Amino acid sequence: MNDLAESRQQIRMRWEKGSRYYEIYLRPDLWGQWLLTQTWGRIGTPLGQVRHTSCESYQEGCQKVADIYARKEKKGYLPITGI
Repeated sequence: MNDLAESRQQIRMRWEKGSRYYEIYLRPDLWGQWLLTQTWGRIGTPLGQVRHTSCESYQEGCQKVADIYARKEKKGYLPITGI
C-alpha cells in the first residue's frame, strides 16, 4: 500500500466506562511519520492526560491500536461509535 492510500486510513476510537473516557488517534504527522495519540480522563472535565507515540509504519500503528483495543475491552470499557 502506498503512502497516499495509507494516509486515508486514519484511525480514531473512543471508549467509555462510567465517568472515564479513553481516545486514540492514529494519523500521519507533518513529516509523513505515523503518530499514535492517546488521551484519557474524566468525562465532562478539562482534566486528563495525553501521550504521543511515534510509529515506524502504518502497520506498527495498527498493531498498537489492536493491543489497546484488547486492553480496553478486557477492562470493561465500551467502544463509542459515531465519533
